[in-house]
Amino acid sequence: MHLTSGAPDYLSYSLDEKRLELYKAMKGNVKSIETYEVLKETKIHTTGVYDPFTPITLKREVKPGDIVAVISDGINSFRKSDNTPIDWIDLIEEFTGFKNTEGEFVIRRISAFKRKCLKDGTTHHDDISISAIVV
Repeated sequence: MHLTSGAPDYLSYSLDEKRLELYKAMKGNVKSIETYEVLKETKIHTTGVYDPFTPITLKREVKPGDIVAVISDGINSFRKSDNTPIDWIDLIEEFTGFKNTEGEFVIRRISAFKRKCLKDGTTHHDDISISAIVV
C-alpha cells in the first residue's frame, strides 16, 4: 500500500506499531524544516528536507539576550480578510516582536497578535504552537 500524505512524523506513532507501519507505507512523507534568522540587519532563510523520524539538530552561536523561537507549521494557515494566503515569513515579526521578555512574554505577544487578527479579519485554520527562550 502506498499512500501520499503530508502527515508529520508524530512521536505517538512509536507507541503503536500498526500506526507506525501504516505511516511508513505512505509515500511522500518528508520532514521540511525552514529557518529564518535575523542577525542585526541580515535575514537568512534556509530550508532542509529530512526523512521522517530523523532527529534534527540546528547549531547556531548565541549570546546573552538572544531569543530562540520555534513555531509550528500552523503559521502557514493564515489568510487575509479576502482569503489571500499570508506567507509565514511575513508573520515572523507578529509572532516574535516581543516588547520585553519579562514573565509570560510569549503569551502577551500572541494575545496582541490575536487581537490584531480579529480587528483585521485575518483567519487561520490550523493549530499553532510557539516556544521561545531568552539566552
